[in-house]
Amino acid sequence: MIRGTLESTPGGQALGERRLFEPGSKTTHQEAHKVWHEGARMFAEQAKGSVTIYAREVVANSVFQTVELPTLKKNPNVTLVFK
Repeated sequence: MIRGTLESTPGGQALGERRLFEPGSKTTHQEAHKVWHEGARMFAEQAKGSVTIYAREVVANSVFQTVELPTLKKNPNVTLVFK
C-alpha cells in the first residue's frame, strides 16, 4: 500500500475488503466502478495541502485521469506538484 493513496485510507481499505472486482462478487463490474469512482472523488475532495503526483504519464481512462485529477484540480485546498 502506498501512503497518500485512496487505498491507504480507512475508506479505501473498506472498499478493498469488499473485493468489488473479484470473481464471485455480488456487485456487477459497472456497480463496482461506480462505487470506486465515488470513493476516489470523495478522497480527492477531502485532500488538503501539497499533493505530489509521481507520474510521467497519466493512463487514459483511468480513475486517476477521469475522477481524481479533475477533482484535485478543482479543490481550492490543494496545490498539485508533478514529479
